[in-house]
Amino acid sequence: MNILVIDDSALIRAMLTRTLTPIGAVHAPGDLEGARDLLGFHTGQCDMDVVLLDLEMPERDGLSFLRDLRAHPHLTDLSVIMVTSTQETERLDDAFAAGANDYVTKPAHDNVLRARTLNGARLTRALRAAKDRERDLAAANAQLERLSLTDRK
Repeated sequence: MNILVIDDSALIRAMLTRTLTPIGAVHAPGDLEGARDLLGFHTGQCDMDVVLLDLEMPERDGLSFLRDLRAHPHLTDLSVIMVTSTQETERLDDAFAAGANDYVTKPAHDNVLRARTLNGARLTRALRAAKDRERDLAAANAQLERLSLTDRK
């Protein structure tokens, strides 16, 4: 499992990496451009299974980054867990409206963090599998349509 941690605090990135390493490969770039590269903003290819995204960063608000992430079609099925020190309902509502799948509050209990991360990765895999099945079904239906047209002639 590939886990992407996006947080402006080196201390939080280190803590999340330490906690999540037992369940997967943690990628924790120190800047947003590194996160964009890992998410395939420029290439359309992403190997991440789940993202933990800081809600409030001084460089750029986590919500605006999440909105950019969701604007990329290849990332619509990627689970995003907001990491926040706030429990303000309005901020969390905004995060869910922008496309977040879950959230954890800082400091997160290790078992809760790992469980939510695993669930997020499972959701991503399930959505990707469903998308693959839809693509396969569409291809099979197109082939059947072509064969049906050939048989009519």
